[in-house]
Amino acid sequence: MRFAGIQTILGGGAATGYERLLHDCMIGDATLFQRADMVEAGWSVVTPILDVWKALRPRNFPNYPAGTLGTQRGG
Repeated sequence: MRFAGIQTILGGGAATGYERLLHDCMIGDATLFQRADMVEAGWSVVTPILDVWKALRPRNFPNYPAGTLGTQRGG
């Protein structure tokens, strides 16, 4: 990877990952970006798992309302 162009633009020093990503976006280099079809394929695998987790409450898990001190079982 060549960072010389980024260092010149940003005033020297090593570029962070975000600087590199923004620079590549500005110059049209899509090497570090995912294609839309690959992102959709990834979500098609993960979404059913998230749906099941959302539908099923955890068993034997001490859930308690937000802002409270927790379960009464704690000690």
